[in-house]
Amino acid sequence: MLGMNPESRAHALFESHKPGRGFGSPDGTQSTFQITLWDEKRARDLPDGGHLSRTVVTQSYRGAMIGRSSVEYLMVHHPDHSATFVGIEHFSGTIQGRPGTCLFQHAGSFQGRAALSRWTVIPGSGTDGLKGIAGNGSFVVGLHGDATVIFEPDFSD
Repeated sequence: MLGMNPESRAHALFESHKPGRGFGSPDGTQSTFQITLWDEKRARDLPDGGHLSRTVVTQSYRGAMIGRSSVEYLMVHHPDHSATFVGIEHFSGTIQGRPGTCLFQHAGSFQGRAALSRWTVIPGSGTDGLKGIAGNGSFVVGLHGDATVIFEPDFSD
């Protein structure tokens, strides 16, 4: 993907993470989320012309994951209008019909018109029916705010 313009890179990232493209769960644990709040505050200017921001995002899930979440991101905005981010997400709802809460740790990037994040369940963070949950996932979200989510939960304790 090197040498592509940012929009082409984002499209390639999106296409490579669709179900059936070698990524995701064989049992179809696909979900979507809609961003319901985006509250970003510039935190610091950087010497290269970029800046840091702190962002709180709320989301509403449907599919194999049903519920709501709140994510706190620390983002580095680069001069080329791309961004790199890390975050912690607090999910509350059901995953494959199991109710509870858990935390996800994110690492991702924004290029062109899409953001991609890979994330993992923070060990020991699950409650109720999600107690003992582990697993990895990812999402791809475009500028419209709807995300495709693939999550491979592991409920073995």
